[in-house]
Parts: sequence; C-alpha cells; structure tokens
Amino acid sequence: MAKSTAILACELEKAIAAHVAEGPSEFPADKAMQRVYERDAADLRKVLELFRAGNFFGTYAAAWKLDSLPRDVIPQAVWQVLEKSGNKPGRKTRSRQRS
Repeated sequence: MAKSTAILACELEKAIAAHVAEGPSEFPADKAMQRVYERDAADLRKVLELFRAGNFFGTYAAAWKLDSLPRDVIPQAVWQVLEKSGNKPGRKTRSRQRS
C-alpha cells in the first residue's frame, strides 16, 4: 500500500532536518559550507511546502532546480508520487489536454 502524502511529507521533513544537522558536523570550521547547507535546507523547505499543499507540479519544478546533493535528500517515495501525478514541467497533463 502506498504511503499517504502526509506521511511522505513527514519523512521529507525529517530528511531535511538530518541534512541541516549534517552541515556543521561535516564542515565544523567551514562557515561557507555551513551556509550552503542552510541554503539547501531553505530550498528543501519550499519543496516541502509545495508538496504539503498538493502542488505536485510546483514541487517537481522546485525539486528539479536543486543541486544534486539536496535533490538526493528527497525520499524516493516522494519522487514516485510526483512521477505518478503526471504534473511534471514540460509534460501535458490530462486537465491541460482538455482545455
């Protein structure tokens, strides 16, 4: 059985928190790298907000614009929901085809 979007959003939130904690521990003396992790976390929180709102088109677009490291923070199950929704940028959805 597929996980609900609420459960997936919680998993994404936990993954973001782990990513934020990783920055200072991986780069204790490198403030620039810590800022990169903080910026990644802010971008990931935008992805989370869009996902929670059910805006899968916006979620996919925002997630795809991330660098590879923060993109890899997103759980695979979230990517699967986005793929199944069919609301990827550049792809016509059924609702768009009718108009």
